[in-house]
Amino acid sequence: MSASTFWYQTLYSLGVGVGSLAQPLHPKLKSGIQGRRKLLERIRAIPAFQKGGTLWFHVASAGELEQALPIMDEIRKRYPDQPQLLTYFSPSAVGAVENERKRRQTPLPWDYADYSPLDFPSRVREFVDAVNPKAFISIHREVWPNLIAELDSRKVPLFLCAAQISAASRRQFRWVKPWYEKFKWIGTVDQSSSDFLSAKLKGFDPQCLKKIGDPRVNRVVSRRQNSESKDWERYFTHQTVLVCGSIWPRDFEALKPALLELDRRIPNFRVVLVPHEPSPKFVAALLRWMVENLGHRSHLWSQWKGEEGHLVVDGVGWLAELYRVATLAFVGGSFQKRVHNILEPLAYTIPTLTGPLIKNSAEALELQSRHGIAVCEDPQSLKSNLLKLISDEPFAQQLQQESIAFLVESEEAAERYADLICHEIDPSPQQ
Repeated sequence: MSASTFWYQTLYSLGVGVGSLAQPLHPKLKSGIQGRRKLLERIRAIPAFQKGGTLWFHVASAGELEQALPIMDEIRKRYPDQPQLLTYFSPSAVGAVENERKRRQTPLPWDYADYSPLDFPSRVREFVDAVNPKAFISIHREVWPNLIAELDSRKVPLFLCAAQISAASRRQFRWVKPWYEKFKWIGTVDQSSSDFLSAKLKGFDPQCLKKIGDPRVNRVVSRRQNSESKDWERYFTHQTVLVCGSIWPRDFEALKPALLELDRRIPNFRVVLVPHEPSPKFVAALLRWMVENLGHRSHLWSQWKGEEGHLVVDGVGWLAELYRVATLAFVGGSFQKRVHNILEPLAYTIPTLTGPLIKNSAEALELQSRHGIAVCEDPQSLKSNLLKLISDEPFAQQLQQESIAFLVESEEAAERYADLICHEIDPSPQQ
């Protein structure tokens, strides 16, 4: 047993033990532990897996699910009878999977979706026996050492799709390097991650490590193309609408000077605030500030009946649709800790701004380098860039043109990932 394996197994066992004791105090942790009860029984009961030959896709949570689904859809389109299993680590993915079931108008690409096994050798061995996979496809950075070792020992091809190695991850990469070397090929979302892995994985075939892109682009573009107009859209015509998506308290603090200035200077200006987590306390604080500083023309989304004025969204699931009426978009998390999804507003070709904390997003970093988004370092910069986007049409057009070019280049990512997987596993074509 290598030193890396020894320390991983020791620390992982300790972590699971502490988590089991702490679960009564942590609802999400409790959901993850309880959700794995009788997992093996459920997997063994799925007829599609009993013959073997399953393509096993694994994601961490809801964000990675958005990356996996376009690849799974593409493979399902080519090989409709190919069994596909989807597993996820976090309870946060449960809701995303259920939403996909409810909203999807086309058949689901997976035969079954459930939690991944805990990464103990015995649990992993039994789970792999039940699935008997033809290939294992992990998304982003989901690398579980015991699972990888078990699959590798059975000569199951291992693929890593949509990988991004952030600055923080690079500092600890030496601890996980042995398991990255087990993958047959690795596709990254950005050139920086590809260059880093090429330098660290010395013996890795350079033909099997390359930038392919982010398959999430397929999801946001498809969602835009398939979305239907809403009755409430007519209330936003002939207005300058700023949609502030997935905001946190620090984002709102940074936005305040800009909102005051825009409300004062721009005719028919309207802001829609969409909290990332619309807790009653945060929603109440947003509405109170809006009423006190921008006048009585501010409403809660749940109580709005089409009146003029600003809006505070006090529910979830509305953001992607609200971008349809936006003139400008600010993506939150970027003054709090990490920027959230910038692809959704870009899919609507909306000039988009963020705060400075974008290192977690390969798309934001690339678009910053291409001048396809406005990255604002502080509240003053945010205010000046918003005013410039409204008053300087060439500046706004530049952001739009670069973001459109980025989307067009990225739309084929899911097909390229599917091409590589299908070439390696060589499934028999279905007629």
